[in-house]
Amino acid sequence: MSAISEVGNKYARLTVLNRSPNKNKKAMWNCICDCGTEKTVSGTHLRTGHVKSCGCYHSEIVALIGKNNKGQSEGRGQPRKYENYVGVLGKTVGVTDRSESNGAVQYLIECAKCGEIHARNAKHLKQGLQSKECKYFKPYNWSGLEYEDRVIQRQYGISLQDFNDLLNFQGGKCAICFKQIDGNRRNMNIDHCHETNKVRGILCSGCNTGLGHLGDDIDGLKRALYYLMNNPFDELNFSRAR
Repeated sequence: MSAISEVGNKYARLTVLNRSPNKNKKAMWNCICDCGTEKTVSGTHLRTGHVKSCGCYHSEIVALIGKNNKGQSEGRGQPRKYENYVGVLGKTVGVTDRSESNGAVQYLIECAKCGEIHARNAKHLKQGLQSKECKYFKPYNWSGLEYEDRVIQRQYGISLQDFNDLLNFQGGKCAICFKQIDGNRRNMNIDHCHETNKVRGILCSGCNTGLGHLGDDIDGLKRALYYLMNNPFDELNFSRAR
């Protein structure tokens, strides 16, 4: 059964221009808003008033709420509560000149941990939610260990302090080639036995990768050493000379 024509009908700010292809088995209509923007809307949403405009109506309402409440309330007409806040996050030193979409005030808080100024709303202050902009910010599920320490302990069974002590013992260099260890990639340079997971030392990326390619065992290294001392090309030439 064909849909009843809506062409020419006006719903709130939308005037129906013409039919659009169905979507999810619903009749769709191309409309033009009073502001001049075109929008495709289902007939059901037009007739029920679920959609009243291209979106401009909602934007105007949100802007009006924000303008009326800006800097004056916590939202929904509630008075400001934290102008004199002193607590776990720090203390209030001012209020921003911008509010959130619901009109909630943003307080300027001098952080108790880093001393910097962070914008926090009433909910943040009530629940003690630290700003992610703080250099000492820790997520709610923080284990108590720094990220790098957690990675090293989980993968290799040693602490960051163990790593630093071992690196200092090696003079800050690779235990094989004596190349200076790059601190930015240090957790990737911990050499360990893949059977026992026991840490052996700290290597540069090249030596660590080389050991892996040689089988990570003594026999592989012996074969590589024999190759360097007795390469096949020299042995071929020796056999030809005989």
